[in-house]
Amino acid sequence: MMTADEALNEYIRRLIVSGEIDYIDAYPIAAKERQDVRDHLKECPSLAVTAGEGESGGYGCDTGCDYARLEAEARCEHMGPYDVNHGWFGEFSDIYDELDAIRKESSE
Repeated sequence: MMTADEALNEYIRRLIVSGEIDYIDAYPIAAKERQDVRDHLKECPSLAVTAGEGESGGYGCDTGCDYARLEAEARCEHMGPYDVNHGWFGEFSDIYDELDAIRKESSE
């Protein structure tokens, strides 16, 4: 069975492939080229994600909102590594069921 870290990396890889990852740090290249990097990573079969981390916390103001964030490195045989991150309002625990499902898939 996949470890929790491996499941998190796979979850982040799936977010990249689906186009849900909202930030790939490919600086100092221009915005158009950053979009090209995102597009390439979404399609490249050799996409690998490592060093995935997740955290929850306050949103940095007095809104009372919680904010969760995923961070990792993405690379393929053609380019990278690039820092990727994805955030949403809510708790990191909101994705535990999805991570458990990924771990179960790996053991089948």
